[in-house]
Amino acid sequence: MNTNRLGYLLGVLAIGALYLIACSNSHPTASPTPVETATIVALSISAGASPIEQGLHPPLASTAVPPSITPIPSPSVALGQSTSATPPTPATLAAAIEATGTLGSCDFRLELADNVAEQGLGLMYRTSMPMDQGMLFVFDLEDELNFWMRNTLIPLDIVFFDRTLRVVDVQSMIPEHEILPALLPFYTSAAPAKFALEVNAGVASTCSITLGDTMNLNYLSN
Repeated sequence: MNTNRLGYLLGVLAIGALYLIACSNSHPTASPTPVETATIVALSISAGASPIEQGLHPPLASTAVPPSITPIPSPSVALGQSTSATPPTPATLAAAIEATGTLGSCDFRLELADNVAEQGLGLMYRTSMPMDQGMLFVFDLEDELNFWMRNTLIPLDIVFFDRTLRVVDVQSMIPEHEILPALLPFYTSAAPAKFALEVNAGVASTCSITLGDTMNLNYLSN
């Protein structure tokens, strides 16, 4: 092949190569597919941007209901106060005087709490009580007694008696609203007792009630 023909062929090949390069540059780069776009958004969210910043709807709030919290019961049931959350109606608070008693230098008109329901209610929700009135708790056995002031609104004195109605302990009890709920104390008899008398705070001192005194108790006939 002579040099003139070889030069002609090389020139044709060069022109063809330049044409192919120009054609490839004239077409735009293809946009990413929807799958690729979704992947980019997902990676952006996982990188720390919130859904709102991404222009997406925020996730729906969880509708799962948290487990209910069950309060831990006290190690023993305190006598004289119920754990019921529903206050009784005013009719159930009406005093039913069933006995009278003489203790120290005072005479008292007494309500009796001689069953579980009455002992559970005690003097809860009362806003006042006459100074010559009290509630006498009567139990089947002589034992260590525990009281508390749950839902009790008035300060009280409590007098514990043995089975012979002899005073074995006298304490003052503070209303629940004056104490942090978590610190609500138990008032425990210093000795085994069969009876407990709740009266207004200060009455034990006013009436000179002391250890060893004996109460004269008279049940009223129906």
